[in-house]
Amino acid sequence: MVRKNEASLHSDHMQGWYKFFFNRLVADGGDKHLESHSHVSLINFNYDRSLDYWLLMAVKRRFNVTIDEARRKLAGLRIIRVHGSLGGSPLSDASARPYHQANTREEIERCANSIFLTGDDGRNSGLFGVARDCLMFASDVVFLGFGYHSSNLDRLQLRQVCFDRQSKPEFAMTALQWGLPESARILGTAQGLSEGQIRDLFRPLSGLIDPDLFKKHANLSALAWLKENPELLRRN
Repeated sequence: MVRKNEASLHSDHMQGWYKFFFNRLVADGGDKHLESHSHVSLINFNYDRSLDYWLLMAVKRRFNVTIDEARRKLAGLRIIRVHGSLGGSPLSDASARPYHQANTREEIERCANSIFLTGDDGRNSGLFGVARDCLMFASDVVFLGFGYHSSNLDRLQLRQVCFDRQSKPEFAMTALQWGLPESARILGTAQGLSEGQIRDLFRPLSGLIDPDLFKKHANLSALAWLKENPELLRRN
């Protein structure tokens, strides 16, 4: 297992975009503003739970509350791990495995039973369904640090999700009631991809994605992208 512990949560990497993201969540309104962020969902393709633990500890320290109180304040923030996680999320599960290296056979088995591989008997199909529901009614869809593997894009069914929102009355009516645009604005980074790869990658999503936006931000890190787009987490 990868060596993880709470001390590693204070590394420069995690003090980077994690810290910026958290500060935007609490900007202007403190913990009350934090609790209003039920409109923010994170679809995560990693097993690692460092973001969950970092946010939990940040709320505990910032507002001088207990872990249980911090968890309640973060209850509106959804983190959907479509491939599972290494022992449950502390944001939603008080009995989640502590953030440290799995040393015992029992812990390793618990981690192994909590992760789902692509094609793993459909065990994570429900999680991809939850992810698609989030995409269905999103005003903005932002890809950060995403590898754009074809199997993951296929399982997200992004084009179909956007088409259903525009064409199916039950979805279109809900979007209208919520004041959402006809289709989500799709943004993000494409770090390490050439212009040709970006063009080929997003050709199936023609009309939904502006490839020029991705080319502009192709080599930005997650932190740099968030700094250029701080309004994304502002609640109207």
